[in-house]
Amino acid sequence: MSKPNDRTCPRRGSTNRTGKIGFTLIELLVVIAIIAILASMLLPALGRAKTKAKRTSCQNNLRNQALWCIMYASDFRDHFPVLTGHNGWTSLYGLPEVLKLWFMANGMTQATNMTAWLCPSRRDTPRGVINPDKGYIIDHYMMMTDLRGDPSYFGKLSPKRSTDPLGPLTADHTGSYISAPGRWWSNHGDKADPDNKQLFLPTGMSQSWSDGHVEWYSAKTVLQGKSVPPPMVKDSWPWYYIWYEGPGIPK
Repeated sequence: MSKPNDRTCPRRGSTNRTGKIGFTLIELLVVIAIIAILASMLLPALGRAKTKAKRTSCQNNLRNQALWCIMYASDFRDHFPVLTGHNGWTSLYGLPEVLKLWFMANGMTQATNMTAWLCPSRRDTPRGVINPDKGYIIDHYMMMTDLRGDPSYFGKLSPKRSTDPLGPLTADHTGSYISAPGRWWSNHGDKADPDNKQLFLPTGMSQSWSDGHVEWYSAKTVLQGKSVPPPMVKDSWPWYYIWYEGPGIPK
């Protein structure tokens, strides 16, 4: 019986005429399958890491916002900054001219993509200065100071002064539609809001407090057992603003 021809039946580990080791089709398919399995395991983890990094960056923004509010209060007889008129347009995200100038003098620039008012999870940039002679729109976030006594406010913790009991200062721009009961939106989530692709159906929200600390509240915590979180402020636009003033807040 004749011996097999080495050129037609290469042994594993043998070399061809060019000196390169050959691989069978099955071996290549196994390698590709292993790479696909590893990718399917790693990509979700990378996605979660990216989401967490964005949330952490956003919380750093909120810490800076709280620090600025506390610095402002130290310059203005313990009074926190207050935004343009409550119970009206841009009531929780419109800096008046004098407040805009103070914030800019203390580290906030007009380049909206480089400020602590830019949430990294949003697909847009804050509107910033619409008119150089007017205020500054911080519409990725909300400022919730000095609201007690306002008929549009349904909460009870909004602080006016730094000497008041612990209260919320700033938060992710979060709300619910009056015309769409059962749906709410914020800066962080897995799915885009169908009416505004810049916002998300929330997995939770972050907010800063008058002692300078920042908390992340999961959607379950903010909902408090309801289909939509309790409203905090009714705006002139057809929505409510939302933040957390529920159980578990330190006194």
